[in-house]
Amino acid sequence: MKPLNAILGFLLVSLLLAGNALGAGESGPARTANPGFTGMFELYQNNRVLGTGNFVTADFLLTSYNLLLENVVGEAEEQELFPRLQSVARVLQKQIFAVPGNQPGRNRALRFISVLRGLLGASEAPPAEVADQVQNELKLIAGHAGVVTSPITGTKEDYTQFVPRGRYTRTETLRRYFLASLYAGRSGFALRDSMATSVTPAMADEQTAAALLISKALQENEELKGQYEHLDRLLTLIAGDSDDISPTELLEFAAGGGEDKATLTATRGRIVAAARTAGRFPRIVGGIVDRAKLEKGVSLGEATLSFRLLGQRFTPDSAAIQALVYDRVTDYQGKGSPFTLTTFAGHSVRGFPTVFDLMASLGSRTSRQILTSSEETHFNGYEKGLAEASRMMRRASHNPRSLSDMNLRLAYRLAVMPGGDALNSAIGAWIQNRYAMLLYAKQSYTAMSKAIRVEAALPKRSDAYVEPMQDLYGDMIENLYFLATVLETPALRERVGRFTTLLREVREIGYRQEEGEHTTKDIAFLNDIDSTMKETIGLQDRPLVVDIHTEPNSGMVVEEGIGFPRTVNRKALRGARFDCFEFKQPMDKRLTDDAWYDMLKAGNRPRSITDIITGL
Repeated sequence: MKPLNAILGFLLVSLLLAGNALGAGESGPARTANPGFTGMFELYQNNRVLGTGNFVTADFLLTSYNLLLENVVGEAEEQELFPRLQSVARVLQKQIFAVPGNQPGRNRALRFISVLRGLLGASEAPPAEVADQVQNELKLIAGHAGVVTSPITGTKEDYTQFVPRGRYTRTETLRRYFLASLYAGRSGFALRDSMATSVTPAMADEQTAAALLISKALQENEELKGQYEHLDRLLTLIAGDSDDISPTELLEFAAGGGEDKATLTATRGRIVAAARTAGRFPRIVGGIVDRAKLEKGVSLGEATLSFRLLGQRFTPDSAAIQALVYDRVTDYQGKGSPFTLTTFAGHSVRGFPTVFDLMASLGSRTSRQILTSSEETHFNGYEKGLAEASRMMRRASHNPRSLSDMNLRLAYRLAVMPGGDALNSAIGAWIQNRYAMLLYAKQSYTAMSKAIRVEAALPKRSDAYVEPMQDLYGDMIENLYFLATVLETPALRERVGRFTTLLREVREIGYRQEEGEHTTKDIAFLNDIDSTMKETIGLQDRPLVVDIHTEPNSGMVVEEGIGFPRTVNRKALRGARFDCFEFKQPMDKRLTDDAWYDMLKAGNRPRSITDIITGL
């Protein structure tokens, strides 16, 4: 068998040499992407075949960490969160159906929960009295019908959000979980009337009554209450607190008010007043609002005050984005055409964010330089918005309360370091985290006005090196300890534990490198780290894309993507770096990973963040 293995190994090496550029003559970071590799794991596997030692970069370790996070959270969604959401919806529908038909809000609540059950795959048909409206809503969701009036809420809804993307395209269960969770997080019960949201007083009365019915059902049925609170607690630990009023808060704010037609308006007034006092107006505008119709003295937060069953989560990066676009940042004062510029109603304003805003708010001086030189800061209110964004971002990174916040700390650790490579790593890490939290992070809106292995034949490698960022690796280890406490399934906790052990050894090797110790055992470990991590994770990387902000005036969204890996050389060693992208896309054509991959393979490369950074 040995001669056969040698022949196969020779043929494999020859094929890979012909298909992929090694870049052996480069010194320092390579400045071009290598489209021969779909992902970083492929590049490191190619190192193994060619006998090239591994330069284990922070980018690769961040990618491995985020792959683990994505895979583990995805399995938790399938095994834990999806069945709990099914149970909550089933019992809640039974509770609402039992309410007398003439009670205010009953049919509105029943329509909502019946849509939710349909998205979760319920086999039984919706109740006859609401069937037509439910089926119409399900058709709009399935067709990603654009911004149209919902037959359930009576207000404009952005159905382009309901394109399954990210990991939610992998299985039918994840697809259903995505649609149902997104619906439970976006379809709200308005607690205040406003012309800016097209909610009339009668509509607000009905929706408040429905919200109170649902909240009471969640509190009075012990089985339902336990399942719901457990589900909400898991989501809070993973992604943070909801930006919307909870069932408990709603009942407290209503202060025992009646639910008949004569008292609902007064009850709504108490809810709005209590929310104002408690500072519980939403901080992120997550839907379609016409600011030009906003009543005098009414803020966007008050106008959009709503109850949602599983409200999307407040994340500091989404809030930072909201602070840096219209209507918080307004008229353009420059003469160019910056990325963030949009025009509507005769005004040139800041309608789009850029990832450099977020990095600058974390303390990146290079990002601030890029923003200034490209006139992205030349808008009224930008400096005030950036100061507010910086307070939120740094507070979360210094005092994280959720796994999402803890991941933001990784970006902070890199953003404040000097040099373009660190900034590019920070951006790549943030994109991967935002991708992992796609379903849960409340998206901001601008206000309107398999590798082959032939081990016996592979060349031996005599050197390897890990990028010395021990503090960053320590933060990742701490995050993994937290993740293990959130997970309920022993097998998932065990997988996280194995990955943590690998990462701890990488950190220790980094310390030994700094002390001049570089053992044969350490070199062998680093040269096999991609293989052992892939076995632990169960996935390997490929290009990914995530939309982070919707600008409805122009009908565009901001997309952040990671493309094919860039090569980087350290002496005779080779490693992988992020290739990051930021660009605009029509909101009715939000990209999936497959569509993004096809764009890259076709050579359709949009605005490259990495090119901007390395071009300084």
